[in-house]
Amino acid sequence: MDLGEFLAVIADHAKVDPDFRPSKDPRTKRWHASVDGRDFSLIITGTKFLDDITGAHGGGAIDLAMYLWGSPFKATVKRIKALSLPQ
Repeated sequence: MDLGEFLAVIADHAKVDPDFRPSKDPRTKRWHASVDGRDFSLIITGTKFLDDITGAHGGGAIDLAMYLWGSPFKATVKRIKALSLPQ
């Protein structure tokens, strides 16, 4: 699953910034998201993400969910498994 699609599933609200223009990789998008009452501005390219405000970064769906939810690995995996993810 694309990391942007995953973000749209786990966030309370998520949308792509239509005005963002990537400087290097044309696949790069900026997402604005609200998760558990907190707002994020994320730059996503493939499986990598960067929080545009804090500079926090990582790779993969579990890493992104751990960051956004502020939860440890096992709790994050359990919460992801409880979701109805598209195939």
